[in-house]
Amino acid sequence: MREISLDDIKLPQEFPYLIKTSHGLSCEGTYIIKNSGDLQYSLLELRKYLDINLLDTIIFSEFVKDEVENYCVQFYVNKAGEVSLIGVTGQLVTSMVNYTRSILIFVLMVQLLYVYNVIPY
Repeated sequence: MREISLDDIKLPQEFPYLIKTSHGLSCEGTYIIKNSGDLQYSLLELRKYLDINLLDTIIFSEFVKDEVENYCVQFYVNKAGEVSLIGVTGQLVTSMVNYTRSILIFVLMVQLLYVYNVIPY
């Protein structure tokens, strides 16, 4: 983001889509863009991150429609490149995509440990 202006980025032409920043915690830095109002709000927030040098990358992604479940996988990658699984949660959201709470999914954590051979935290 140091080489290009936010105004010069070509945005997706059709709604909905996601904007995800290179930093974030929980849903901070993730924006669901359903209309031009959502876009204007996200651009204001992105400018704040740029002003304090907290933004290196912006990712645009299509919005997953008709989802069945919403999972969040927390992991840590150390300097040697080793991955440590911290946890897996099921994100509980309303039909308007408002976050309500998370629940720990132990079975999914065990499957990830087995399939990807990651080091438990």
